[in-house]
Amino acid sequence: MPLCKACKKRIDLSKPNVYVNICRKCRKTFCDLHFDKTKKLCAFCLGVKPEEMEARKGAKLSFIRR
Repeated sequence: MPLCKACKKRIDLSKPNVYVNICRKCRKTFCDLHFDKTKKLCAFCLGVKPEEMEARKGAKLSFIRR
């Protein structure tokens, strides 16, 4: 199992729809929490702290319809 370079947790590839994310700049492996899939860059290459990246992913957007 590959290891996330930010949180040092193993990425379990035996689960469905779980993939290893490789940063296109530093070429290291990251989990979904520490990787921006649209830009294909990790939190370190984006210049964002890993804790901020976790807060972004964990925050649920709520829309208020008027």
